[in-house]
Amino acid sequence: MNPCAFHRISVIVGAVVFSLVTQPASSDALLSLNIAEPIRTGPSNASYSFAGLITNKTGRDLSTADLFLDFNAFDPSTSSFEQLLGGVSLLITSGGTSAQLDLFDFNLGAGNVGAVYSVEVTLQDAGLAISDPVFISIRVIPEVECAKTMLAGLLLAFVALSCRRPLPGERQLREREPTGPAAERR
Repeated sequence: MNPCAFHRISVIVGAVVFSLVTQPASSDALLSLNIAEPIRTGPSNASYSFAGLITNKTGRDLSTADLFLDFNAFDPSTSSFEQLLGGVSLLITSGGTSAQLDLFDFNLGAGNVGAVYSVEVTLQDAGLAISDPVFISIRVIPEVECAKTMLAGLLLAFVALSCRRPLPGERQLREREPTGPAAERR
């Protein structure tokens, strides 16, 4: 075989293998988790409730009491979770999708303004079927009380500056500055 032909064939085979490996895999997950409003904005030291839909493709009916959520890629020193799913047992038929369910509460501790707290959430059943990961995030903004205090301070500073009387030296400078047509000629 000609070395040039061998090189062409190996390049083509390599390109085909590369395209197959880098293609996104289709989701073959037996459970599907769809969280409503996964990206939020709010203050720190608050609790955020998340709800969503669950699709069951396991081939068997599932009770919500047999499902649990896994939380990954978060800082446990600033965040905690309380699973609400399964508190009331509901049946999700095989091939069916649940009505919107309360899933969990995300309790966020003290945080820096502008910080973003992200979490990876997966759903798992007792038979070890697992969903693809879903990401939630919360961007911390100033608390309402803090914003009100800052606004009041800015208002007070504005009032103080607008009511300020000129100092004696400022008054003399203003009186000496030429005004009118003579000042415009300069």
